[in-house]
Amino acid sequence: MSVEYFDFHDQYETLKDDAESEINRRTAINRGYYYSFHRVREECRDDPASDFSNGSGDHTEVIRFFKRRNLYDLADLFENLQAERKKADYELHKTISQEKLEKFRLDIIEFEEELSNCPTIDA
Repeated sequence: MSVEYFDFHDQYETLKDDAESEINRRTAINRGYYYSFHRVREECRDDPASDFSNGSGDHTEVIRFFKRRNLYDLADLFENLQAERKKADYELHKTISQEKLEKFRLDIIEFEEELSNCPTIDA
């Protein structure tokens, strides 16, 4: 059985709705980021401006792709999601609070809206 990008979204939703523990908050941020990353890579793979290779460089390619398309707001939003994922995954000495998870949730919503409203991407 394969996994689709929206499966990451479903897992994100489950974890954020049960965010009593810090590990669930951290994992929710991780899954939310990977949902966003895989969504862009899958939905934009055939765009002539994309250069996805199915490797670790694709995280940076998302940002480059948005910039090549002059979608600087989307590039910035994605960079913010990526930075929060890195904090959640690696900065274990810092607390991930309910407030941080809520801000991340709002950032995901804004990213989804910007991506869906973008005339140059068939999302």
